[in-house]
Amino acid sequence: MKSQPVVSLFLKDRFWAWILVSRTLIIFSSAILAMGLLSIPIGYIHIHAILMLLGVRLFYYGIMWAQIPSYTGYIPHRILSFIALIMELIGILLAVVQIDLWPYLSSISILVLGSIYISKGLGTSWQKLPNTLTILGIAHASLSLLLGLDPLYSISFPLLSAISMMIRVEPSMFRYNVSKDLLAIYILISGFLLLLSFYLSFKIIMLIPAMLVLILNRVSFKNIYGIGSTVAKALGIIGSISIFLNMQIDSLHIILVGFLGVIMGSLCGPLIVPGIMGRSYKEFSPGYAIAIALIAILRAIYREISMPFYIEVISFSMITLIFVYILKIMTSKRVV
Repeated sequence: MKSQPVVSLFLKDRFWAWILVSRTLIIFSSAILAMGLLSIPIGYIHIHAILMLLGVRLFYYGIMWAQIPSYTGYIPHRILSFIALIMELIGILLAVVQIDLWPYLSSISILVLGSIYISKGLGTSWQKLPNTLTILGIAHASLSLLLGLDPLYSISFPLLSAISMMIRVEPSMFRYNVSKDLLAIYILISGFLLLLSFYLSFKIIMLIPAMLVLILNRVSFKNIYGIGSTVAKALGIIGSISIFLNMQIDSLHIILVGFLGVIMGSLCGPLIVPGIMGRSYKEFSPGYAIAIALIAILRAIYREISMPFYIEVISFSMITLIFVYILKIMTSKRVV
């Protein structure tokens, strides 16, 4: 029996279509993040914010797409996979060239993801209960884009996706139990804050990671995730406090880089992405998570620092970290 060509497999087999989409989204997210970081040194500061937001969002889209079988027990139909991919990539292209149609395409793609999680992933089991957070993030992000609100409102999707993964990983890794009732209360409060953001400001969303310590309250320094989780939760609290006390720090970067970036670098990058890319696990030093946290802090206080090339050094430092992550993952042994 002849083996099917690789291209034919990707197009006809739902497993390979799902893998292809997950890998493509993560690869493109790295490219978009690098472009966003480079936009400052080369003088395109006006598109920096949207590129960084899209890069983070695309990364978590790729991660959550890859987690569908684990979290729902279902592999997406290949047509859904390619609709999601095409909408995401065209939406990003339109955003880069500043055509206002991109929020609608991004909304369609995120609704495709949401439709799968809603139809297959709702429930009260530990496998499915955290999916409610992801669904809330998807619904809020999509609605905010369709309403034409500031794109920063859509931070809710990556934020709640990251939190849902932490809730799955941390109790088993640190060996403690989380009350389902407490988790349900946290989900309800998160949903209320998302609704409240439409009446107040997207900044109210930043309270959600700060409250995470109510259910994930262990501190660990045993591995990269333990250190990353501890640091991310601390920075999540600092980011929230800075908003309400009007502190002279950039709370948005504390959350985007200090919380989401650190979780990307301590959970997703070392523990999840290698498997998605078909590579074997390779141990990462906790120094990566600490470096991302330091970059977040330095970026958040940049208005207080008057040094030549300060922002440029921060940007190139983050680009270097992204490159090192990619190199480390792609040089590990190929398994799929």
